[in-house]
Amino acid sequence: MKREWIKDYKAFTEVVMALNLLSWANVQLKEQGIEGREDFINLYSDMYYQARDDFYKEWEGNEEATSYFFHTTD
Repeated sequence: MKREWIKDYKAFTEVVMALNLLSWANVQLKEQGIEGREDFINLYSDMYYQARDDFYKEWEGNEEATSYFFHTTD
């Protein structure tokens, strides 16, 4: 499925933002005392960084796509 999304830079930007949100949401749950969130924090964080890196590899040199990604995720 990721292969389909990465061909549409706007859709893939949404995926990257969702992964980042899920990572931070689990951090908040952990801070509220809900146990067992560490694995989810690590999973979503790792997936976020991998997706972000994949985006830059795929769209390197495309100013429109990278500008959209940067401004949307900043």
